[in-house]
Amino acid sequence: MSGPILKSDLAFAECHMVNLICHLSKGRECFLANKDFAEPLRISEATASRYIGKLEKRGYITRAGGRNSRRLSGTEAGWALLGSSGKEGEAAVAPASPPTPEAEAKPAKEKKKNPTVAEHKARELPDYIPRDTWEEFVEMRQAEHGPFSDRAAKGVVTEISNLRAEGHDPRLLLELATRRCWQSVHPDKGGATKAKLGGDRRRDFGAML
Repeated sequence: MSGPILKSDLAFAECHMVNLICHLSKGRECFLANKDFAEPLRISEATASRYIGKLEKRGYITRAGGRNSRRLSGTEAGWALLGSSGKEGEAAVAPASPPTPEAEAKPAKEKKKNPTVAEHKARELPDYIPRDTWEEFVEMRQAEHGPFSDRAAKGVVTEISNLRAEGHDPRLLLELATRRCWQSVHPDKGGATKAKLGGDRRRDFGAML
């Protein structure tokens, strides 16, 4: 891959999905299921489905036949993101103009980059925050709400710690936030995220979904 896509805020897997759909459809349609993306990109099928929805909302791909359809096509915006028009020998992105003397004299400040999904997943966590549930939350957070800053991630960890001190279960808090596509964790008003023992906790959690 090359072109503007490398400078976009899309996750690694999302970039590859745009690239794959555009090249397979070539102005027509291609038929791809969630598992066709999940296996090679090492993401869950649920994450693949969220990514497809996000790419469709941004106009990089289209989906014929409704939300659950797997008839996918690349769009002009998707090809432009790849640095191509989708036609042989025709580039969609013009070459950059040479820098002016003023620009060379005043180097631009480097913008602080947000951590990648992989870096968020590898983040050092307190022992009471389950790694697997945290990783699922990170994938959802990036897919549904865009760039996930270091400050925001620290804020989520702090909120989990505060709610844990009030008797809430960190795993249930993260599971609830992931299912409801929240940017952070929040306690269930019915008390189902409260730490309990045995099957009672899982039964209460199932009732709030």
